[in-house]
Amino acid sequence: MDPLSVSASVVGLLGAGAKITWPPYNVVASVRDAPQQAQTLLREMADIAVALGSLQAYVSGETQASAERGALIMLEHVLTTLTGCVTTYSDLQKIINDLHGGPDMRAFDKLRWMMHESRIDIVLRRLQNHKSPLTLMLTILQWWVPLTVLRVFAI
Repeated sequence: MDPLSVSASVVGLLGAGAKITWPPYNVVASVRDAPQQAQTLLREMADIAVALGSLQAYVSGETQASAERGALIMLEHVLTTLTGCVTTYSDLQKIINDLHGGPDMRAFDKLRWMMHESRIDIVLRRLQNHKSPLTLMLTILQWWVPLTVLRVFAI
């Protein structure tokens, strides 16, 4: 898969993430006692969006990393992580479609959130699992210590 395909995948994930984030955002913004899961879900989605945006900058060439650092990240690892994000976003979208998240959230809607609590927890853990390799990849790309310094310590 070429960098253009990876870039398109990242852009698609950012768009899907924005779409999925609206219902929980409406709940958190408009309901005084919004479910804690909705708040956590928003934070995780925001963290992944930031990581994907930063990764997009490297893939598109907008931001440069040294060739040595870039070589430490296998394309297969990027693709596996992005594929995992896509499947998790898809599962999350199915859950969100079953929930009401508007400003007029009623007791029945809160009950629906509670009924999906275990499914949402699973998706939250998966989101956190996807965020970790994205963060690690960005750390590798952005690490400021020149690799030549590390070679001195490796002797």
